[in-house]
Amino acid sequence: MQLDSVKSVLHRFRNSYIPRLPATLSEVDISLEWQPDNGGNQFLRYVTLMPIKVLIFVTDRALTELALPEH
Repeated sequence: MQLDSVKSVLHRFRNSYIPRLPATLSEVDISLEWQPDNGGNQFLRYVTLMPIKVLIFVTDRALTELALPEH
């Protein structure tokens, strides 16, 4: 198999399970399947509504560290 052919196969496979990138903020919609981290822990914590969309990603460990008095 030639390199271009292998690249095409890999791109088709990747595109079959990874959602396409949104073109605008209003198209940003992260399904429940993509919200946890690789360990299954909650990673996407908060999403604001439009017109200004803010997504907050944070692990439990990072929240614990931020809650320590020296921060």
